[in-house]
Amino acid sequence: MVRSISRLLAVVLCFQADIFCVVPKVSSDPLDPFISSERRPNIVFLICESTDGRTWQEGYQNSVIPLPNIHKLASPPGGAAFHRHYANAPVCCPSRATLWSGHHAHRIPHSHGRGECAGMSVNGAWNNYEGLPRNYTNRIDQVLSRSGGYDVYMSGKQDFSEGGHTLNVRMGSWTKQVRFPYDMSKTGGWRYDYAEVCRSNGTVLQGNRSAHQEDWNVLDNTLDWIRTKAANSSDNRPFFVYQGMNIVHPPYRTNKHYYDKIDPSKIDVPEWHDIKDMHPCDLQSSMLKGCIPSDDERDVVEQYYRRRNVRRIYYAMIAEFDAMVGRYMDAVKEAGLL
Repeated sequence: MVRSISRLLAVVLCFQADIFCVVPKVSSDPLDPFISSERRPNIVFLICESTDGRTWQEGYQNSVIPLPNIHKLASPPGGAAFHRHYANAPVCCPSRATLWSGHHAHRIPHSHGRGECAGMSVNGAWNNYEGLPRNYTNRIDQVLSRSGGYDVYMSGKQDFSEGGHTLNVRMGSWTKQVRFPYDMSKTGGWRYDYAEVCRSNGTVLQGNRSAHQEDWNVLDNTLDWIRTKAANSSDNRPFFVYQGMNIVHPPYRTNKHYYDKIDPSKIDVPEWHDIKDMHPCDLQSSMLKGCIPSDDERDVVEQYYRRRNVRRIYYAMIAEFDAMVGRYMDAVKEAGLL
């Protein structure tokens, strides 16, 4: 039996790090008047990685990316898309921390709770090694569960707490202003030891086997939870379901099924800015990730057809994310929640 409280469904899609969020004012009832209504919506909240938000818009680059599910969600009368908004931070963990807490990055003081930095106090979430303290209790999901009467299910990538990233992230953050010696002509500048993404041609797996099977596995488990919840007529609580995807984060990988959905003749390959015209922070980030070629590498790295192919793989990954969104849409409809 489908409960009347479950006939409403809010689906929220976010792409890291361009995010839209409305955070209520703090009061005795943190979600008043939202949760005071008897028709509290079920919420499916999905976040994917490293996606240029323009790619989700109708007609982007000759409609090169098929996104039927995302476009359907964004269409009126039931949907909306926000194309002009700000993220509070330009990198993953601080951006997520601001979203989940409602605080600006410079208003997230915390002390590190583990590792070599245990006990170190930081005034804000400035880099990917910083985030919410691990004893934080006012994330969206926590408030909804505690004060909103929501049944909460969190799955997939979360990445909003401090200390979750690697040694190279700490090194890059703490040495950002250090003038390391480098020779751009010979080496393309100095870079992380993992910085080969910009030199890779991407990967296309043959057949239909996904290059992002972990995301699909998490999705299947999350949909099982939604179906079980919908079938439980004794539990009248609305639900808040979250999945964080690793797709579309580099390295760029797809399979032939999604690769063939992208027409290469529709892909616009932008010109790269001359190094002298780059902002210093952009230049440094490009060097760190290996995106500045040496003189010997330049002809290969900047080759037009190579860059178009990598862009095709990237677009194919976005199309695969759309298929994941479609699976959620089908599941909630089959469960009688739409």
